[in-house]
Amino acid sequence: MAFFDPLTRKVELAHYKAGNMSIETFIKFAVYDLRTYFSKQPGDIRCCPVCGSSLSRSNIDPSECVSNDLSDMRLIPMHDFSHLYECRTCKWWAVRESWSLCEWHKDFDFLIVGEAERTGTAFENTNQKVMPWNLVLQNEHLYASAMPLTDVLGKLFLGGEKNSQYSEPIRHG
Repeated sequence: MAFFDPLTRKVELAHYKAGNMSIETFIKFAVYDLRTYFSKQPGDIRCCPVCGSSLSRSNIDPSECVSNDLSDMRLIPMHDFSHLYECRTCKWWAVRESWSLCEWHKDFDFLIVGEAERTGTAFENTNQKVMPWNLVLQNEHLYASAMPLTDVLGKLFLGGEKNSQYSEPIRHG
């Protein structure tokens, strides 16, 4: 079972079984709202922000949060995509999800960015591999504390137009 700490944006996987061992680990990640940064929906991420290598992209099942929205037919939901981006060089990863609730005229586009260090490796046991993004995507409230996208990440997207009203958040510390 995974527990989410919104202050540190870490998912703690308590007592994960790996063979005969019980492991406690943390997955560091950040969640960004692309709709506040871009005035029109951008294309894919151009390259890895850590090492500059090209990324692989694959379709994945929607997160628990998106699945919950899609299950409420009164909202007339529409799932655009759930993509996993992976850097095979440095193990950086990201998940991007886009969906709409037509009844509310609400469009969503979020990016989850995982920390390259240690999180690119699967936690293995004899029966299955647990990938870090799968643990993060189990959170029903994943997008509730999304942050504005930074200019550094915004520049990595193909074809998006930056919202003229957007200003980079002030970082303290």
